[in-house]
Amino acid sequence: MAVDGGHFLNPIEIPGLAHLCEHLVVGAKTTGLHSEVTRAGGLCNAYTSSTQKCFGFELSTYAKNLDSGEHSSAIDTALPRFARYFSLLKFHLDVMSREIRSVHDEHLGNTINVEKILCHGLKIMASNSHPFHRFSTGNMVTLTKCSSRTLKTNIKSHYAQYFQPENMTLVLKGPQSSHHLKRLVITHFGFLNETQSRRVSPSLLRPNSTSSSSISGYSINSGSSCRTTEPDVFQDLDPNVLYIKADFSPRLRLCFPMNFGGYSVPGPVQRQICHLLGTESPGSWCQFLKCMTQYLLNVYVSIEEICPTHNILVCDLEMTKKGMRNLQEVLSLFFFYIEERILSVPLDTLTGVLDNFGRIEESLFQRMQPLHSSMNEVSEYASRIKIDGIDKNLIRGYQPWELGMESCKSMVSAFQKALCRTKVRIQILDKTFMYQSAFANDSTIVAEGRDEHYGFEYIKLDYRLTKPNSSPAYFEGIAVFDLFHHSESAIPITANIPLGQVKHRDIDSGTNTPIFKIKEENLEIWAHDIPNSHEIFASVSINFPHISATTDKLVGIEIIAAILGDSLKYKLYYMELLGGNWGFYPNINGEPSLLIVFRGEQALLDKAFTEIFLELNSSLYNRATYNYEELRRARLLLRRLSDEHKESQGIAQIEVMSHLLLEGNFVSIEERIETMELVDVEQLTELGKELGDGLCKTSVLISGNSKEVDFDRLMEIFTYPKKSKLTIVASNYIDASKSLPSGAHYVFKMPEIEDDPSSIVYYYVQLGSRLDRIVYSMGKLLQFYLSSTSFDALRTKRSLSYSLLSGMKMFKNTFGLFIFVPANKKDCLMLIELIEDYLLDLETKLVKFSSSEWESFKESFFISLDTVDDENEFPSSLFANLLPLIGSSEFHITGVEFKDHWNNVCQIINRTYAFGGTSCEEPMDKDLIKSLNHLAFCGFFEHKLSVNSTQNSVLVLTKPAGRISLVMRISELANMYSVVLAHAGLIFSVEELTQCLNKCRDKEKFSDASKHIKSLLKTPGQQLSFLKFNVYNKVGELLAPRLLSVPKDKSRVQNTKQYFTKVEEIRNRCHSAVISDCEEIKEQFWDQLNVDAFLECYYSPLSTAKSEVF
Repeated sequence: MAVDGGHFLNPIEIPGLAHLCEHLVVGAKTTGLHSEVTRAGGLCNAYTSSTQKCFGFELSTYAKNLDSGEHSSAIDTALPRFARYFSLLKFHLDVMSREIRSVHDEHLGNTINVEKILCHGLKIMASNSHPFHRFSTGNMVTLTKCSSRTLKTNIKSHYAQYFQPENMTLVLKGPQSSHHLKRLVITHFGFLNETQSRRVSPSLLRPNSTSSSSISGYSINSGSSCRTTEPDVFQDLDPNVLYIKADFSPRLRLCFPMNFGGYSVPGPVQRQICHLLGTESPGSWCQFLKCMTQYLLNVYVSIEEICPTHNILVCDLEMTKKGMRNLQEVLSLFFFYIEERILSVPLDTLTGVLDNFGRIEESLFQRMQPLHSSMNEVSEYASRIKIDGIDKNLIRGYQPWELGMESCKSMVSAFQKALCRTKVRIQILDKTFMYQSAFANDSTIVAEGRDEHYGFEYIKLDYRLTKPNSSPAYFEGIAVFDLFHHSESAIPITANIPLGQVKHRDIDSGTNTPIFKIKEENLEIWAHDIPNSHEIFASVSINFPHISATTDKLVGIEIIAAILGDSLKYKLYYMELLGGNWGFYPNINGEPSLLIVFRGEQALLDKAFTEIFLELNSSLYNRATYNYEELRRARLLLRRLSDEHKESQGIAQIEVMSHLLLEGNFVSIEERIETMELVDVEQLTELGKELGDGLCKTSVLISGNSKEVDFDRLMEIFTYPKKSKLTIVASNYIDASKSLPSGAHYVFKMPEIEDDPSSIVYYYVQLGSRLDRIVYSMGKLLQFYLSSTSFDALRTKRSLSYSLLSGMKMFKNTFGLFIFVPANKKDCLMLIELIEDYLLDLETKLVKFSSSEWESFKESFFISLDTVDDENEFPSSLFANLLPLIGSSEFHITGVEFKDHWNNVCQIINRTYAFGGTSCEEPMDKDLIKSLNHLAFCGFFEHKLSVNSTQNSVLVLTKPAGRISLVMRISELANMYSVVLAHAGLIFSVEELTQCLNKCRDKEKFSDASKHIKSLLKTPGQQLSFLKFNVYNKVGELLAPRLLSVPKDKSRVQNTKQYFTKVEEIRNRCHSAVISDCEEIKEQFWDQLNVDAFLECYYSPLSTAKSEVF
């Protein structure tokens, strides 16, 4: 359901009101939708865009309702609960206070997200007359500027005005007939059209005189979301450069509006511009600036929608230090490439290039696998229907490129009008303002300061880009578009393939498992036949068992992989255009190895691996030496990736630390960086020879229509030309994960990070070995129980975090369950108490399940296994969503068939061969769960997850909120004082208050702030208002962290927690959990496990009291 009234419709005085309204609707306890949907194995989502709020859910048509009769479908209860979002809800002040803090938590997460920072920077550069210019998310400051009563009045007014039938668009998609779907809509949503408008009091449609607000010039009328004369987002004469100081890797972002002055660049033309500017073919500006000048590390070109009527083209350049020193030259080369290269190509030549792009793009679209989830699809329909309708000539939003010279002329016109020097908006992001001097002679500083919402420092410049009198010498003699005269561009592409349909997994690709095609001493080739697949997925794992798994060897292999990949990026670029994607993954599982992955058309498979292995053989067998320039570029890439991991926040930061604590051969980032800097050319050359002299072990998995694959030819490619005596280092086989001792309750305290306001608790409960199929199957059922209850129990009931996560965590040899809670400035130990209180509640409720509830619970669990995968769900293991060290531009693990392939690759690399699982996890024993009784599961819960258990193993990672730097604290305080003083009728600028706070001697509590603020009071009336309002205490209330309380009436065993701050302290207390190489099960499936043995094992730990309950 899309509801009109996005953040463009916020009252000017209350930024974030629409976003807060979305939170209040989703967080309303009266609906219970989230719990209902997640219990049925479905997904929920909500977001606020510029013009709309969108709410949605997705679940299986066959999911049953746990609380109703046997034949009651979950959709029959979920739809009326969903409909309650759109009937008149009641807004309570305590709920508003909770959701304001949730909005603030979300905003704080945005302040450490580089993409959000750059987006906000673009708002700073936008025209003041356009609502895009305004802060939209909302935070504690903007949502508490007015009184609670005024805020509540505005919320009720906003809800009453926009949550009306004429402002809503409902999209319902399902496998039922259109008649059936229509009947569902009339049954559950008909009341909106009949009664909603009459139940709204006219006084609610606008705030009364005591709480009036200025509304944006945008108004929604009959579904239209635009002004009569809509302003441009950017004005040509406005300042065009924004230099942002933030603690991220240097970046240059060029933004070009695609809609201005009544002119709009057509959609297909926008895509073609992306192709031309994003190409990394020989002679392109990308290849030139990355390879020849070493100014750039990466280039990304994309189209981003900033509101329904405006798109921008974004050129994102990841800069080197050398590039930052030559910013003006980078800009000159970019525009020279457009003006003197692209636009100087004869029209007939350019038409051929664009038509080639168009044919390739259309063919790739026809072969594109549909998303496994329909959530985004129906959300897009709902958003678009009332804004610009749905063009019946489009298929899934795709509009093909019209072949011929007229389309080419349209593209040339777009380059001339939109991608010119007067239209560009330039954003520079760096850790310092060191390189601002690059613009010193040709620019004027228009504004500088600290952003009041995100806290970063910035300088806004007016910089007029002029065309140089002479062409840059670098580009002289370089050809353009050589790629399209390459003979490989004629590789056949299968066209006119019918568009695929979303299908449940296990219907096609999951019905069979990989089998051996070729098996030799040091080469094994597996095949996973997917008869109807239009793509081939191939993974080649090359292990070097004669190389010791030391840090210097592992880092050296990473450097060699980066050098190989860098050389191949341009040799294989033509394949990338044709839909072929590849990636290099060095040292999977901490073993000296190289995993090479390819996906694409069958016609490309042979050519891709021929090129890759020619380069690999040349590098390992025929190369005399590596040169320093290659080493330097590889170091740049690896250092950037290491810095990204080092600077990671939130769940990514926790992931790195959890693997450092509980994985073998996991090298710390600091150790990796130190080793990388010590490796020289001689050592690298010696390692290359060492890799080539030994006999490697190669495992290959080919997934797809195997009848079309020439396996004998692949065997020739994968067989090395040189064979030596194999010397295996015994310690190189899969190193063990670290297993927590039974009864361990460890708390690892991570150091705080300055200016990071979030507190984090990651509560991990170890369950057992990955190969213990009984425990794993039970663990999946436990995971379902957690995921279906955690949102309501932790977010709604206990008011913890808006973005909490729960799920399964897979290490190499062990696994467990986790609960991740990020919160704003909350005490970590209190968060642990609340999580354990939640687990106690879960256990109590589980024990009270009736027999019918237990069977319904299991049935919902089985339905959830066959429902859609959430593409946004955090993966349970690093391997499940691993990105390559280097490879083609867009290489992601997406699509049902590729995910199945990746699952099987995981099993082959781990040498466990337990095929049939999902998300790089193990296959589950469904028969065991079907026969599992309530008593046994309660025993399992008590033994493994219960807070009262003395045998479970728990590791809690905590990161306290970082100490805010003095500058940031003063900025936050000044904003808070501005809000509170305004309530007292005292209006002072943030700058004036900042100056007062800087004069304080007490820089800890600012207890003397009032004395300095009094200097701003000019009249006796102001002084009296200041005294009466008790400003200091009011500010303290706003800044104080929210106090959380834990119920004390619940009995629990107070397990003794041990606290650590050093990684070695925990690793030394753990023992190894080794999984040996499972050669004996390579050609057979797992035997049926003994369910009775499990029941006997887990029945005995039940306490006497629990037995009486049963």
